[in-house]
Amino acid sequence: MQTSEPVASPAVRTYNKVVLALSFALYVWAGWYPQPYAAVIVVLGALPWIAFALARLWPRRFIIRDLGISGSRIELSSLPVAASIGLLQRAIFDASLVDPWLILLPGAAGLVVLLACAAWASEELRDREMLIMYALLLCGYPAGLFALANAEFDQGQPRIYEVRVEEKRHTSGRGGSNDHFKVSAWGPRAGGEEVGVSSALYGSTKVGDMVCIRDYVGALGMEWYEVRPRGRC
Repeated sequence: MQTSEPVASPAVRTYNKVVLALSFALYVWAGWYPQPYAAVIVVLGALPWIAFALARLWPRRFIIRDLGISGSRIELSSLPVAASIGLLQRAIFDASLVDPWLILLPGAAGLVVLLACAAWASEELRDREMLIMYALLLCGYPAGLFALANAEFDQGQPRIYEVRVEEKRHTSGRGGSNDHFKVSAWGPRAGGEEVGVSSALYGSTKVGDMVCIRDYVGALGMEWYEVRPRGRC
């Protein structure tokens, strides 16, 4: 049974607010303006391990438990969560899998390792309910990391398809905006299916235009694709 955490000092509350603000800023950086791109991925990839190391090495000063700011130690939970959301966003936008179900096995294996390290770093996460909650919050980290690695380290030559844009769809919400084209048949996909596209391509393309789909095998064997303007096939 967990013991209650003493009331935070004003300094700790301030630090906790700074950590939350930093986590939100990283989420915005990854989702809306991921430049320089390599730096975004490296920072997001390192965040959970930095949080785990701090909690393990200085347990009286740092804790990974919940997303609050009222405890007597500096709460680092929001950093791994920001990394999870940010990497998953970038994977969806930049490394779209032809069959998204293929990410389940490596993602699950990576999540087990991540949760084991989190529980080793912070004894508060050894509680079953906390671990389940963290599994839900952090599942995007290994999935996003594997999907991005699958695309980034792919050295193969793509198969190229020219397709017609049949419909356009834009959605927006608190988690950001998403742009999709419904396109004619290509490669492993039947006609009428949607593909994710960048906001720049969405804005410069009309229904009836032709665009280019580059279909890759994937460095980890997970087929993925990217959509480009017809002139940049």
